[in-house]
Amino acid sequence: MFAAGAGIGPAYPHLSVRAMSSTQNPEKGGRAAAGIATVTSLAIAFGTAVAGMLMNLGGDSMLDAARYMLFGLGLICAIDTLTAHAANHTSRTQPADQAPRSRAS
Repeated sequence: MFAAGAGIGPAYPHLSVRAMSSTQNPEKGGRAAAGIATVTSLAIAFGTAVAGMLMNLGGDSMLDAARYMLFGLGLICAIDTLTAHAANHTSRTQPADQAPRSRAS
């Protein structure tokens, strides 16, 4: 968890800059940056809820609770990694504001 956090922390500001500069329209860039904060808040809330649920599965045993949380979150991360890998290999389209313009003759 420390290694993941140490990797995400330094990359986070660059993600925000990349989102804001992904379009030439400043309004759309602002929306993209706001979207990052929204998704981050939702991810923290969802992750905390899942971790709490996994901890409760352990019952009174702290060791079992820690195992459920560790392996449960590890399984979720593995599934997400496979999903991201599959999504990375799909066809990509250009953003609407950068699409090639057709010439009318």
